[in-house]
This record gives sequence, structure tokens and C-alpha cells, in this order.
Amino acid sequence: MEPAIIFRFSDLPLELALLIIKYAAESTFSQKEKYTKKNPYADAISLCRVSRLVRRTVLPELLHTVSLRRCHGVRMFANALLMQQAYAETKSDLFFDYTPAVQRVWISHNDFSELHLHDAEVKKYMDSLVPVLLAAPALAINSYNLKLFVHSVDDAWTSRAALDVDDKHSPFSVTTQSLTITAPLSPLARLSS
Repeated sequence: MEPAIIFRFSDLPLELALLIIKYAAESTFSQKEKYTKKNPYADAISLCRVSRLVRRTVLPELLHTVSLRRCHGVRMFANALLMQQAYAETKSDLFFDYTPAVQRVWISHNDFSELHLHDAEVKKYMDSLVPVLLAAPALAINSYNLKLFVHSVDDAWTSRAALDVDDKHSPFSVTTQSLTITAPLSPLARLSS
């Protein structure tokens, strides 16, 4: 019997190792999976803790499809965006621009009133989310959050107009190509399903 060949991951060429890590970081969204048991982003988040290089490789995969199914998720994602703004201001190596990496966003039932936030906090979160939502090629949003989103865009546009000296507006960077608006089910629809 021949001895087993021992091969370490660290022996791989860097390019191949990064491809494997990138593949491992992909979130698998499937109708069969139950997300209540395991966070679909858990593997990617764990990989982000390995090193700066691995983090830079994993983040685009992690951010490709952002699923915000609960208020807590919206708040965490908004806080991550605010953290990136702070990193940018301090020129930290940890800064990563989320906006170009986010390709799809899904925001479902997320009534901020469940979090008992003050209006200033909701505005802070929405102000951090709006640029990412406007830049995402695909956006699915429920009717409640659509109202907050439209209000935040309107506020941003108004404040932009106040800053313009020559009354010319610089255009918003809007690249959304697909917009899906969802509405809560009526009580009768819930009973029949």
C-alpha cells in the first residue's frame, strides 16, 4: 500500500487558491434551502476574516445579491455602509466600495417601526442605502420600503438642488434596470395559501 499524498491548500498557486475561495464564498439561493437555519452569507462572512486579500476577493461575491428579509438585516447592512464611509474618510485598508459590487437587492417585510427607531435613525439608514439601491441593476422592494426609498431620493434631490450654484443638477447615478414591487398579502390571501 502506497502512503497517502499530503497536499496543503497553501501549496496551490495564489490565483487558483483565490478562485477556490471566490467559489466557496458564493451564496447559494435555492427554493429548497431554509434560511432560518443557516445564513446564506455565513461562509463568505467567515472567509472575510481570513486576511485582507481574501476579504477583497470574497466581498464582491458576498455583495452580489443582497437579501434583506428582516428589519435587523436592513439595519446591519446600513451600518456596514456607514462603516465603509468611515473607512474611506480615514483611508483605511479595510475600505471597500460596496456600490459597484451590489448587483441585486431584495428588501422584503422591513417595517422600521418594529425596531423602535427615531426618525433621525431611519433617515440615516435610508441615506446610506439610497446610493446602493439606485446603482443596483435589479431591485425588489416591498411597498412600505418603496415609500421610504422615494422619500429619501426626494430629500437627496432637494438637498442637491440647494447645493447647486448654477441651478444645474448633477445627475443621480441610477442603473436600476429591473424593479419589482411587492405588497403584503391580505389576510384572506394568507388563509387560502
